[in-house]
Amino acid sequence: MSIRIEPAELRFPFALNTATVQKLRIVAVGASTTFKIKTTNPKRYSVRPNLGIAWMGAAAEVTVQLCAFKELPPDLAKCKDKFQVLSLVLSDEHSQQLEALGSEERRAIAIEPEPSPVQPGPSPSPNKVAGW
Repeated sequence: MSIRIEPAELRFPFALNTATVQKLRIVAVGASTTFKIKTTNPKRYSVRPNLGIAWMGAAAEVTVQLCAFKELPPDLAKCKDKFQVLSLVLSDEHSQQLEALGSEERRAIAIEPEPSPVQPGPSPSPNKVAGW
């Protein structure tokens, strides 16, 4: 395993009109590791940062916030919200390259999509069927 997550379980005390915040630590064990956090209920929780790098021997701090409610949600008693932490171990070469970059440059790399290898071509006419 390349990361350790502390605490293993998040519990949010419920209070009306008050947001509840929990801290999550992602500790890299053995090698620097990238991570991304997903939730089954993104409208209810704010996760910041939701992606990042846990450097070898260090911990990344993540804040998970349960949004404030004006009234008691009807599904609160049977709430089964979950979080998923995806991780990818960085090679030594990639780790050194990313450490050499500034934090803003690393953020730009994480946000920019990879260019598509497929070149767009002319779109076919909707009235024509291929091969006819």
